[in-house]
Amino acid sequence: MASAPLPAGDYYRFPLIPQPPKIDGYVSDSEWLFSVKFDGFSFNGVLEPRRTIGYVGATEDKIYCAVVSELPKEGKILSQVKGNIEKIVFDDAVEVWVDPDPQDENGIVYQMLCNSLGYAYYLAHPRGEVPTQAYYGWKGNFKIANGFHNGFWHCEIEIPIESIAKNRKASEGMWAINLCRDFKQPWAWACLGNNGYNPQKDIIFMFGKDDCLVTKFTHKTDPVFGEINCSLDVLNPTQKALDIRVKLSIRRDSQEEVRDEKAILAPSMSKSFEIVLKDTVSEKFQLSVRVSSPDEKVVYYSRSYSWKRARSEAKWAISPEKAKPPVDFLFSYYPYLNKMRILADITALPEGAKLKALRFQIREDKQGGKVVKEVRMNSEEFRGGKCEKVFNLPPLSGKYIISAKAEGENIPSGEITKRFERKVFPEWEHKNLGKSRKVYPPFIPIKVQGRKLFTIMKEYEVNDWGLLSSVKTEDQELRVRKELLASPMVYRAVIEGKEFLTTKGKLSFKEKADDRVIMQSSFSLGNLRAESKSTLDYDGTLRVDLTLFPTTKRVDSFILEMPLKDEVAKMMHAMADGIRDVILSDYVPEGQGIVWDASKLMTSSFPPNFCTYIFLGNPTRGICWFAENDKGWSWDPQKPNLQLLRERNTLKLQVNLINKPIVIDKPRTITFGILAAPVKPRLAGWRYRWFKENFSLLGTDIN
Repeated sequence: MASAPLPAGDYYRFPLIPQPPKIDGYVSDSEWLFSVKFDGFSFNGVLEPRRTIGYVGATEDKIYCAVVSELPKEGKILSQVKGNIEKIVFDDAVEVWVDPDPQDENGIVYQMLCNSLGYAYYLAHPRGEVPTQAYYGWKGNFKIANGFHNGFWHCEIEIPIESIAKNRKASEGMWAINLCRDFKQPWAWACLGNNGYNPQKDIIFMFGKDDCLVTKFTHKTDPVFGEINCSLDVLNPTQKALDIRVKLSIRRDSQEEVRDEKAILAPSMSKSFEIVLKDTVSEKFQLSVRVSSPDEKVVYYSRSYSWKRARSEAKWAISPEKAKPPVDFLFSYYPYLNKMRILADITALPEGAKLKALRFQIREDKQGGKVVKEVRMNSEEFRGGKCEKVFNLPPLSGKYIISAKAEGENIPSGEITKRFERKVFPEWEHKNLGKSRKVYPPFIPIKVQGRKLFTIMKEYEVNDWGLLSSVKTEDQELRVRKELLASPMVYRAVIEGKEFLTTKGKLSFKEKADDRVIMQSSFSLGNLRAESKSTLDYDGTLRVDLTLFPTTKRVDSFILEMPLKDEVAKMMHAMADGIRDVILSDYVPEGQGIVWDASKLMTSSFPPNFCTYIFLGNPTRGICWFAENDKGWSWDPQKPNLQLLRERNTLKLQVNLINKPIVIDKPRTITFGILAAPVKPRLAGWRYRWFKENFSLLGTDIN
């Protein structure tokens, strides 16, 4: 970089920190003395009015970052998300993006997002031909500390280099780093760079031992009002004199203020450069800061951003906090059931209040409206200040009021009211609309031959326990059906330490129709009895409702096993919750034994270790298993709910329906689904329909 002109972007070259800062949620200039300092965060080159200050420093094995951001004068920043999940983005948040290899075609950008409560979410963004195993499920384990001091939120972060770049020192090569502040009330993003959040090739840091400067830029006044007092402090920490050139400029509508100086800094020498001006005329301002060698081949600090004169001192849009009413309630109305559910809350009653009862009244919302229901909640029915009741109502039509009035000593007077409307649609309601069982093309009616079930492009064979012993699917190009399974699907159980397989059971067909086939089976594993209701829909989806009956024996484990031919099951698609980054699409890992399990999935709102859906196959054929939830399971949340086990040429999907030992004392029903692919034929010319038919809806699988 010292021998050739630098490409456009921001560059920072400064020394390693001799003494790392204390990560305690309080940022002081003395602790961050040898770091680079930034004052003012921007987005797309425009300064965010709410002041933000950033620091970056490093030792050989750690990178240190700090973000100090302005707090509202009245009200609070948002900090509502209590979990290490992606929804932190809805809070006021700090982000750190690090690219260890910004000039490589293949690489990974690591992102951390945290709120002021200390919760953090991690994500890795690959580019080029980076295998999924290199980044999926990455957790940075950054050390984070927060504090509120003198009207600012202080956030300090320590990044172990080993977590983002194995066997690498900070002084080796370049790093792309971006610090970001996600503001709320109103929502705005601000960061160090001018080209979005991803710092690759735009924000380059070099941590050196020689030929480096400590550079700190500070605003002493708020520049958005035209009063500018800024300083650039430069320190030479090396043992040799350094020739530098400093260009500090404020460009305005009316005129330009520029400082362009050259200086020689002796070892340990520092120098300050300032621009002080008051401009009540200009509307637009552009700040540029650049510190380099005299020939500008070595850049120590390079940054710029613009802003417009602020019209108002109001920077926040904080909604005033509403006082919680002493009595409140939530309600749900179920029109077809003619029922209502009310959850009452008296936790905000004043001290000394003694509730006797809470009386609810549902009446017509009009003058002299008829009372249709009264409900009473006595004080002894409340637990933890809350009480819930479900009750019947007559059929309703029109607008209604629900009122709540408290009775007792020192109880606030008046009543709490809420409204709802029951609008009757006689042309739609109770007409059985949408319940047709017609099979529409390209699907075909289900064909049953003994235990073989034929649907479009698929052929299933059912075994004694309501699972599939054979799955043949069609390759649309070759027009031939090939087997997916290496052997029949089975259940396995360990009961009080002894393993059992499913014994011969009894299968019967309860319904055979064009659109669905319902089968009933009964079987046992040791002394554990089970029944299965298996329902096949015409698209090939098999819904299994498995019921396990009470037993006096302890069931240690109960596993659904789906053995697939390894030659077919080369790829996988697995997901927990979410629609983008929490989905895994990759090759099935190589090797024998357990090659993958659900602990590798990232989750947002759902519990970890639970995979709701997995597909195994190749680009044209395969099979998926899915479950809506773990109802009826006995699942240990600390263990994965499913895993992939390879034994020679067979890849087994094992679903751990019970992996937390249990004595079953009442029937437990577990529901899951199985579906083979392809589900239906591709339409002729499918590759080109996007262009021929001029589709315009983006962002969905319609593409």
